[in-house]
Amino acid sequence: MDCDGFEIRSGYILAYSGQEFDLHNDLDVIGIAHEPSTATLSVTLRRRDGAWVARTVPHEIVLRFEQVSRFLRRAGNPELAADQPTIRFIGFLYPNDETMDGFLDELTDPSQNLIVQMEDESAFKVHAARVAIEVHA
Repeated sequence: MDCDGFEIRSGYILAYSGQEFDLHNDLDVIGIAHEPSTATLSVTLRRRDGAWVARTVPHEIVLRFEQVSRFLRRAGNPELAADQPTIRFIGFLYPNDETMDGFLDELTDPSQNLIVQMEDESAFKVHAARVAIEVHA
């Protein structure tokens, strides 16, 4: 998988164009759209309203996955449902690891999948040829 123009660091940081965005504290997932017919996936994140969120955090970030070859999704725990769709961690995982409860900090092998786990323990794992980023101020 080619992460075009960004990096994932420390399980919750998205580094882009000299900036680092805190995906756990500053942004929420507001949409996940998988289109099997076009082998694409879009994940949309929106800036939270909290006073702690810096004005430099963009209003919206969209991750666009192309040539998606794998997309797995796990339902969350209803007892842990959060008020906000907050990311617990984001990282990478090998394709044969189906647990979706852990991650590797960096992409070291093109066969690795990107994994996202939310605070309610829902998770998704995706492998694509390329993932691009769109940042909307």
